[in-house]
Amino acid sequence: MKKATRLIALTMALLLAVGAGLTGCKKEETNSNSSSADSGNSSGDGQSTSTPETWEEITLNYWNLGNGEQKDSKKVWAEVDRLVQEHLPNTSINWTLIPGSEYKEKWARAMAAQEAIDLAWTGYAINLQDEVNKGALMELDDLIAEYGQDIVATLGETVMDIHRFVDGKTYQVIAWQGLVGSRSAFRLPAEIAELAGGEQYAKELQEICYENYNIPTAEAKKKVYDKVEEYLKAAKDGGKLGQGYPPERLEGWYVAKGTVGFSQGGGSNDSTFYIEKFDDTFTVKNWFESEQMKMNYEYMAKWFTEGYIRKDAGSLEKIEVSFAKDGLDGYILEMHNGFTDTIAEEETVKAGFDVLAAYTQPECEYVLGTATGTSIPKTSRHPERAMQLINLFYSEDGKEAYQTYVYGIKDEHWVDNGDGTVKWLCGDGSQGTADWDYGNMKWTQGTCMFSLVTQADVKGYYDVLKEKEDSAWVNPLLSFKFDNTNVQTAAAQVNAVIEEYKKTLQRGTKGVDGWEAYYNEFIDKLKAAGIDDLKAEAQKQVDEYVKANNSKWTPQD
Repeated sequence: MKKATRLIALTMALLLAVGAGLTGCKKEETNSNSSSADSGNSSGDGQSTSTPETWEEITLNYWNLGNGEQKDSKKVWAEVDRLVQEHLPNTSINWTLIPGSEYKEKWARAMAAQEAIDLAWTGYAINLQDEVNKGALMELDDLIAEYGQDIVATLGETVMDIHRFVDGKTYQVIAWQGLVGSRSAFRLPAEIAELAGGEQYAKELQEICYENYNIPTAEAKKKVYDKVEEYLKAAKDGGKLGQGYPPERLEGWYVAKGTVGFSQGGGSNDSTFYIEKFDDTFTVKNWFESEQMKMNYEYMAKWFTEGYIRKDAGSLEKIEVSFAKDGLDGYILEMHNGFTDTIAEEETVKAGFDVLAAYTQPECEYVLGTATGTSIPKTSRHPERAMQLINLFYSEDGKEAYQTYVYGIKDEHWVDNGDGTVKWLCGDGSQGTADWDYGNMKWTQGTCMFSLVTQADVKGYYDVLKEKEDSAWVNPLLSFKFDNTNVQTAAAQVNAVIEEYKKTLQRGTKGVDGWEAYYNEFIDKLKAAGIDDLKAEAQKQVDEYVKANNSKWTPQD
């Protein structure tokens, strides 16, 4: 109840601030109204004044995050069309599934070419605020009001409102996968962890994380790094180092705890700036200049020199950890979401051997869902039908179509176990991969409450997340989104410098003798690129937001 009250208060203040023009640097108004009349589609879908049976036959071009076309994709998609047409007559879908690593580049090219795309996945791979500023996405509020009743009924008005953008409008319908986050967990193969003390080691690691997670200092975070180093040393001394430590894990999943970031419009919080939790001045700070990040880079260089990080780390495009694929010969540690208390059990099933878990903080925090969702590009020829399809994946009527799209055809790609669970026949992972006959991600559209419980899942997982939403701590900057319209040149220059230096520092490949000079060079170039101007603009917008919303910190249990 306390969380609901804080969210409602945050929403009301946000809407008032938008109305007063106080939420930051608002972009100039563009003709982005997505109503059928203004978008030039009043009769484009052949449905404005007609019954469903007489709708014009159309094909929606749908870009989604995914594995590309698999062996049975065409067969499955034909079945999805059949199920969709039971509720949206004369509607077919032309799917284009793109891996996350390729999405940003392909999306940019498509928008530059004004390619006709009716629905598009949007989230962590692209900067949504930038796309809004460029006019690439339709404003969806009128379409949601007319065709999105199931979306609103599922998410609720408050959740819809806190996902509005800087101008107070909606440009993305989130894909619900639980609006909680921030709690991550270490995954440690039990056989290797035994070299450092086994379950006792995992318990001590978790205790150190809990003691220090909300303390935003290098000294506090160093205690966790030292404990992880103890594990790496034991593994190396015991001849079970495998591929060692996977760089970027502690940086991505622990070192920022005790702070809040804020979105620059992308699906995830930007990693350039932060504010320390419970700082009543809401002072914006540069992450890369922080003692925590400098400490992180120092440890990476040390671990690289000592052989805990593989020597070819700098040449790897991605650092991917798969206990199931690589066994004990792969990376010996993983970090990822730890929303529920069943991570050890889940990972043991996936890996095929015992895995221990150590959590980084006691409870989850409330988060936005912008990391994954669906938008309607301005190039859409059928925005009304597109919104109806988004809504269908949120409705009971669309549940079977959603499940078929994700899991394939029953008794061919999965079977019902008769106990509330299913067995995926194409593989044993929690989601499909490109080499499966069929299988997609469940979290790219609609709601994961419709997902099936496969052999890699835990029954009731999403029910637990839904319950956690009710008690999760709410960050007072939850709905703040930084708009870089006034500092686009500096933002581009800063991002270019980050792109040039960050990977090398993250992976420690300069070693103990070279990392600090390289780090100092990085900071100098960031300043020359205009990061202080960018920070000043962020501070200005944060100050305006805090004043307009009367933002205050609440205690975190």
